[in-house]
Formats: sequence, structure tokens, C-alpha cells
Amino acid sequence: MKKRRIAWTGIILAAAIAYLFSNGTVTLAMLVAAISFPVASAVLFSVSGRKLDVNIYAGQDEANGHLLIRLNCQNNSVIPIAMAETVTDIKNLRTGEWIQSKGSAYISGKSEETVTVNLTAAHIGRHDICLDEIYIYDALQLFRKKMNTSLKHSFVLGPREFEMSLRFGSSSSSILESDKYSRIMQGNDPGEVRSIREYVPGDPVRNIHWKLSEKTDKVLVKELSLPVTDDLLIILDSVKEDTGYESMDACASVYASLIKAALDEDMSFSIGWMDPDSRRPEVRKISDKIQASLAAEEYLAVPARKDDSKYNDHHSGKVPGKGGSASSMRYAYIVTVGAVVPSDISNMASVSSITALICDASGLMNIEGIKVTGFDAKDYEQSLASIAI
Repeated sequence: MKKRRIAWTGIILAAAIAYLFSNGTVTLAMLVAAISFPVASAVLFSVSGRKLDVNIYAGQDEANGHLLIRLNCQNNSVIPIAMAETVTDIKNLRTGEWIQSKGSAYISGKSEETVTVNLTAAHIGRHDICLDEIYIYDALQLFRKKMNTSLKHSFVLGPREFEMSLRFGSSSSSILESDKYSRIMQGNDPGEVRSIREYVPGDPVRNIHWKLSEKTDKVLVKELSLPVTDDLLIILDSVKEDTGYESMDACASVYASLIKAALDEDMSFSIGWMDPDSRRPEVRKISDKIQASLAAEEYLAVPARKDDSKYNDHHSGKVPGKGGSASSMRYAYIVTVGAVVPSDISNMASVSSITALICDASGLMNIEGIKVTGFDAKDYEQSLASIAI
């Protein structure tokens, strides 16, 4: 704009000099025109943009799956807007990406114009879209004024789901029948006998199986089952800040596909993720696609963490209840999805059978009581088409 002002000032000076030397009608007309054009442009500019309404629309581009943002600019005045320039900030809360995009359009009087926001990248996550600035220019682009606005919009760019089947071990013969007992740890529920074994000193006398003991001439005791809150808990572990975007996308895709598979098989399950504010676990009971979609708006906004992941802190089975209290919750099976194997994941294995799905991990080592499966960030759909838990 500064260059345009200098150029137009040069035009006026040139016209004035030409008129002074020739003092003719033609040079006078040129001088009048050189002065009149910017004056007329300034007058129209002073009243333009007063009735401009802007709305943000966001969606997912079907062609490439990327985020698509459009600004609907409605000029309710008869005065045209020579050029409206928009400055839009887009932040992916999950990956931390921040993009600023500019767009411009001519908007005639009493008309509507769409400004497409061009994005250089778009990864899975919840995107906060903010339109903070709109600049209005005159026809000659000599003058500019800023129109303050605080338009905000949020859009979840969801992960790509793929077909996945869940295969449970032989110890879970009735998981689909909602048999809510631990497959690992014995408990004290007299209504469910986990196994029968010989008596050892210290076993409760009340657990002795008297009828079988009489038949076998051995003192046998009943191992009682430990009730669990739900059959399955699917956890999306928060990744570290240095994790690549492709790995973040892959983890989200695998996580969403696990949820879809559990819904398709009519399982009783919950999902969990780390809350970024309270630094405590968030767990949601999922029974239909609507609940899964609402939960996605939350877990796809969880930012990357700075420190190492510790399940002992945020996946310990303590879930915030109403009024800030915590209630104990146990699960027969736990499946975790992340980029690393937390060092203390074994703390969760006291009650639950655990499967850890790890993205782009090299040198995976088996952990006692935990099934660890690695997958590639670029090619994982085929390798994870069937998950043994």
C-alpha cells in the first residue's frame, strides 16, 4: 500500500507539473482526474464495510480428507467493498500446529462472496478457527481500515476408521455376555468361582469346597472372582511433543477403529484419555456412535505431553467422580494405543489383561503379563485388521 501511495503521489505531481508548463485544457483534465480518483475512492472507502457480516464454515474435504474452511462474507450495504482481506488463525489443539492464512475478495453491494482459506497442512485433531482481523481497502488500495471481530469456530477433523476385529483369549469365554469378572486376579465374590485348587495354609476356611474335598480326599478351596466395572477399557495415551504428526494420526486412527470394532460387536466397554487441565484420567462409557462422536471432540483436543507417560499416575483405575471424589473402576481387559510403552504399565496388570499397541516403536520388548504389539504409522490397516487380546 505504501508503494501505491508513492506512485499515486508521483502521478499527481507529474500532472501538476505538466499543467504548470503547458497550461492547457488536456493537462488540466489530467490534473483534475489525478486528484479526483483518490478523493472519490476515499469517500466510498469511508462508508464501505459498515454492514459486513462474516460467518465461518468448516468441513472435511472429501478429496484428500483435509480441513476445508470457507468464510461467507455478506455485504448488506449498497456500497461495494473494493477488497476485503481476512486473516484467519487455525490451531490444531492435539498436534499443536498453528497456521495463519489470508484471503481476499471483492464484494459488490447487497451481495455475498465466499473466501476460501488455503491450508498448508491439516492433521487429525480438533481445530480452533479464529477470525480476528478483517481489513477493508479502497478501490485504488491507497487506504485501509481494520474491522475488529472475534469470530470463533471449532471443527474436529476425525481419524480415518478401518475394519478391525477383536479376538479375545480363551480365558474370556463369555466376554460378549457381559461376564464382569477379572481374568487375572482372584477376588471375594461367592457367586462366581474362578478355579478350584488344593488348600494352602492361609486360605480362608469359608472358601473350602467341602463336597469336592470329601470326594477327592484332598482339601480343595475355591478361588473366587474379582468383579470388574466393565469388560473392556480402550485408552488413548497422550503422545510426547516430539512425536511426528504421522504417528499422532496413526494412533488416533487405530484408537477410533478399536472403538468402532467394540461398538460393532455390541461389547460393554469404556474409553479413556488424559485430561490436559486436571492431569487426571477421563473415562467415558460408550454404548452408541453418538457417544463415541461426542467423546472424539474431547480426546482429539488433548495436547501432547512434555514428560514421560506414567500409567501409575493417570491410568491407575481412579476416575474422577461427582464433586471431585474418585471411585474405583476395574476392567477385565485394557487395550492401550500410543507411541511408547510406559515404563510402569505393569501396575495395571494386577487386575486386567493388558494389550499395548505401540506406533513406530523399535526394539519392542515383551513385558510380563502384557502383550505388546507394534504397528507402522504409514501401513497399519492390514497388520491391525485382527487384534488378539
